[in-house]
Order: sequence, then structure tokens, then C-alpha cells
Amino acid sequence: ARENRQMTQQEVAKLLGLSRAAIAQWESDTTSPSIHTAAEVSKLLEVSPQWLAFGISTAPKIEYRKPEGCLEIKEAMFGEKPTDMQEGRTWNVPEDYVRAELNANTHSQLFIWRVESPNMAPLYEYGDKVIVDLAAKRPTPSGTSLIWDGIGPSLNQVTVVPGAAGKSPLARVSSTAGNETYEVAADKLQIIGRVRGLLKHV
Repeated sequence: ARENRQMTQQEVAKLLGLSRAAIAQWESDTTSPSIHTAAEVSKLLEVSPQWLAFGISTAPKIEYRKPEGCLEIKEAMFGEKPTDMQEGRTWNVPEDYVRAELNANTHSQLFIWRVESPNMAPLYEYGDKVIVDLAAKRPTPSGTSLIWDGIGPSLNQVTVVPGAAGKSPLARVSSTAGNETYEVAADKLQIIGRVRGLLKHV
């Protein structure tokens, strides 16, 4: 099924948020995916779960449809620089939530990012997912932003501090864990986007 979709094990692994080794083990019958993961795999490879699990070819092909009243928002991963953004899974988020609660004008600038560091715990824990607005790159008003710290994406609280007479304002970047804080010229801070919502990992 993977080869018919002309996908590599690495591509499948990345879209599922797993390791390439996990995919290789499934294909060699060393291990098997969970029922939930098997459903995601069958959707990704456009085959029925019955065919994937048991090789039953007479099962009808399942058509996956977006739930009504939902907007599709892509999950994103980053490479070596902030512009190197790759799309992962698609999430269906209720349209009312996007418009009213997230205060976002358009969902086309939104993406979902998996929290990869505990520096903002307990507010944002490792494994949580945040909805980030690419259109909101200004450091004001104060809030939580996904920034590029020179090495990779980092979730931080950003507050603008007025500069001394004749000097540019500063952006104070801080975390909740360990109270780590540093300041950088506001116009030099690389903001990827502002956090608009949270999908809590339970």
C-alpha cells in the first residue's frame, strides 16, 4: 500500500509522527500498529482497515470526509531554518472555535505545532499541541509566541519593553519553567507566529 502511494518509510513515519524503524517493523511483521494507528495508516495510504489488517480485498474502499462545520488545519514541523516548514497530519477544528475563540481572520495562516520542550510548563506541557497564527508576527501585545531561537522553534512568553531614549524597544523573552529571561532588540526577534489555541495532551 505504501509503495502504491509512492511513499518512503520515512515519509509515512513523518506524517504519522513516528520513527522510520516503527514502519519497517510493521512491514516485516515484527510488530503491529495499535488499532488507532492502523486506522490512521489506512486513511493515509487510502486503503480499508480490513485490507491493511487482514488482506481482505473485497471490503469496500472507505472514503474519509471532513466533518461538517470544521476547518482543516495542518500540523507543521521545522527543518534547519524557520522558513523550512513541512506539513504533517491534517486536523479538523470546529469553524466556530477558529473564528470566535481563536480570534483568527482566516484559517489559512494557522498551523498546529507539537510542543517539544517543557520550558513553558505547566501552561504548555511536552506533547501538547498549539495552534499558531503565521499572520501574527508582532511582539505586541504581550503573549505566547513561537519564535526561532537560532537553532529551532521555541515556545516563549514575549513582552515588549520600551527602549532607553533614542533606542529601539526590546523584546523580553521568558519561560515559565526556571524563570529564564533574556532581552533582544524587538526588530531582531524572529517570531514565527502567535499562539492562538491549545490542544491539551492527556
